[in-house]
Amino acid sequence: MVSLFNKNNMQFWRLCTRQIATTQIRWLNINQNSMKTPNASLDRISSERATAWNSKFLISAEKYKEFLDLFPVVVNEVTNNTTDPQFAEANTRCDELLHYLAPFGKKLRGFITFLAYEALEKPENLTPGNRRLAMLMAWALEILHSACLIADDIIDEGVMRRGSLCWHRKKYIGFKAANDALLLEQGGYLLLRKYFRNHHCYLPSMLLLHDIIMRTALGEVADCLSVKDGKPQLQLFTMDRFNRIAEYKTGFYTFYLPIGLAMYMANIYDLELHRKSEDLSKDLTFLYQVQDDFLDCYGNPEKSGKKGTDIQEGKCTWLAVMAMKKGNHSQIETMKQCYGSKDPEAITTVLNLFEELNLKDIYQSSVDESVNHIRKNIMQNISNENLQAIYFKILKAIEQRSC
Repeated sequence: MVSLFNKNNMQFWRLCTRQIATTQIRWLNINQNSMKTPNASLDRISSERATAWNSKFLISAEKYKEFLDLFPVVVNEVTNNTTDPQFAEANTRCDELLHYLAPFGKKLRGFITFLAYEALEKPENLTPGNRRLAMLMAWALEILHSACLIADDIIDEGVMRRGSLCWHRKKYIGFKAANDALLLEQGGYLLLRKYFRNHHCYLPSMLLLHDIIMRTALGEVADCLSVKDGKPQLQLFTMDRFNRIAEYKTGFYTFYLPIGLAMYMANIYDLELHRKSEDLSKDLTFLYQVQDDFLDCYGNPEKSGKKGTDIQEGKCTWLAVMAMKKGNHSQIETMKQCYGSKDPEAITTVLNLFEELNLKDIYQSSVDESVNHIRKNIMQNISNENLQAIYFKILKAIEQRSC
């Protein structure tokens, strides 16, 4: 293994030193008991609650199964940390949380993590043990993502997630779900500490994770502040604000974080390559978020596993931004009166307005333009051919997205 502490890596470590000054690394000591994985929950994993995501463009059926087969190990590691009987109920709660959320959904972040690692690692280092480590890293990221989703659903007063009730909507859960989100987050960090504490990538990975999660929280704040006293602040709805919210709330931890972690595991600390990957994540984010906003209004809830609520929540979406940009005085007044209302008639009025403005056709043009721009960006700015291949796979999966 190449030492990280050499003159070629001093620039990277100076960057780490600056990050340490602003990033708090939270060490874990979660007390939990071991539990057997419920067979019923495992059976549900193989039949996705939301099936329209085309994972086949990213991952083979064999690797998909290999990834899911590791889930019981993940659950055991996160919940098997103490013999103290006082924590038996907390242990049960954590086990239930993991089975309710983590195995479902698109698993985009997890798939990107270990696929990128396999593509970037030197062949002689691509051992079964290292591949397993990459999948454990991927599961940690999926657990952290589940924690973010719980928090997001509470904030957005969500009803459905991944084909089931949002966790906080379950009987007797309510706002106690806020602590459950923290529990899941720490479980993800615990998994990383158990398997990576002596790995060369552990410190930079933890720094990156905390940095990106901080950015995600900032994006959530900006998203929340787009609505004040229950009224969307439509005067703030610009494309620049839309892009910033999307990049911070979704983009960095969806498209840059998995790639960055994979590069660290493969001992790739080239700052310029990391920077270009981060820049490319912004382009991918725009495409992904424009799709997300469109599907929130026009997608099939049975496929996506959730019911769209962006209009009634007054979100700063691509559709809303375009309506404010393209609309005449009368149409903007309609947005002011109806956007952000939970009244079904108001929601229908907004959808009709989107139709009047021909936003469906504009959406398709925007998606096509974005896809072409990303293809060109990958070819021009990503010099590593293996990383290029991963980005083209990601783009292909997003292009084929229907939920």
